[in-house]
Amino acid sequence: MNINRKTEAEVEEYDQGARKFEVDDSVPARYHGTAADARDMAILGKKQVLRRNFKFVTMLGFASTVMASWEVLLVLFKLILIDGGTPNLFWGFIVDACGMLFVYASLAELASMSPTAGGQYHWVSEFAGPSVQKPLSYLVGWLSAVGWQVYLAGVCFMVGGLIQALIALNNESYMPQPWHQTLLTIAIISSSIVFNTLLA
Repeated sequence: MNINRKTEAEVEEYDQGARKFEVDDSVPARYHGTAADARDMAILGKKQVLRRNFKFVTMLGFASTVMASWEVLLVLFKLILIDGGTPNLFWGFIVDACGMLFVYASLAELASMSPTAGGQYHWVSEFAGPSVQKPLSYLVGWLSAVGWQVYLAGVCFMVGGLIQALIALNNESYMPQPWHQTLLTIAIISSSIVFNTLLA
């Protein structure tokens, strides 16, 4: 396989069988992605029109943020230790890890058959029956979009609660109020939006 790099003004083409990989000429060369990206786009018969901003370090940071490990552990350890104690904490991680292997295996199988950033809505469109492809794909796409928004609000609410707890821990005169956490959540969401739209 060979990728022909041309000038920025020209369209980059990648031949794989009868399919052709193209990058829109409005995309600067440094945002074209890797050879694996080119191969995957060619397999799907798609043309790249968006910039690929993420490198290894940014993807690692994004994955760490999405997993929300430290926020979740700080908040949930209390519940785990009260409900089941340290045995529940220890064996819960092992049972969860074993159970999630099945989820990861099925996702890996889907991703290997159809590597796409679209994820769920694209897979539903490909693997559902012809009569329900469009409505199910539309429904799953909306559920994914709403899920991301709810996830963002939930994580920001959790971080707002942690900030409020840190304030209460360091200032004995502070009396936590529920609306304080709501304002902190709005501030965190707003700063995230500003950072991602203007500074990223």
